[in-house]
Amino acid sequence: MSGTGQLPELESLRSQLADVARELAERDRTLLERATHRDRERQDLREQSAQLLTIAQRTAAKTGDDFLTELVNQLTTTLSVRYAVIGHIADSPVTIMRTIAVSSGGTLVDNFEHPLEQTPCETALTEGSACFAHGVQRAFPRFTLLTELGIDSYCGVSIRNNEGAVIGLLAVMDTKPLHNTEWLQSVLTVFAARAGAE
Repeated sequence: MSGTGQLPELESLRSQLADVARELAERDRTLLERATHRDRERQDLREQSAQLLTIAQRTAAKTGDDFLTELVNQLTTTLSVRYAVIGHIADSPVTIMRTIAVSSGGTLVDNFEHPLEQTPCETALTEGSACFAHGVQRAFPRFTLLTELGIDSYCGVSIRNNEGAVIGLLAVMDTKPLHNTEWLQSVLTVFAARAGAE
């Protein structure tokens, strides 16, 4: 067999080896991405656990209004969100929410009231919860407070009394998108139960 007859076989072998090398490199890249993703998930879980523990520890000894004000401050500082609000609804039919604790960047600010119609608060109160990871201003264009404060994201849950009636709302808002909204909603639900008791 001449050397020229082996040339196509040699080229075919090189091509097959190159294909195998590409497949191995792709598999290694995929495995590395999966490992990195798992590491990120573990880190996220550690951070979320630490945040939950911090909020729980710093509010545990507080009761009544002291608990409510400490809770909104801890939510803003620990979760790195711009605003946290606890609102109360008292009128029937429900048309207005009055805040009873408001934190802006870890500082208590004056309470206020606003109409509920066509707001994310109305959605959270009627559906039990509402999260908008971003674009909440576009979803509720008539709620001008969102625009005035530059709010891009919102997550809120209803607060219920011992009989299960909705009496208020616990919400966080930010000027940037929210991440892990399912986890955030769970955290707010836990503390909304305590806020309802207070």
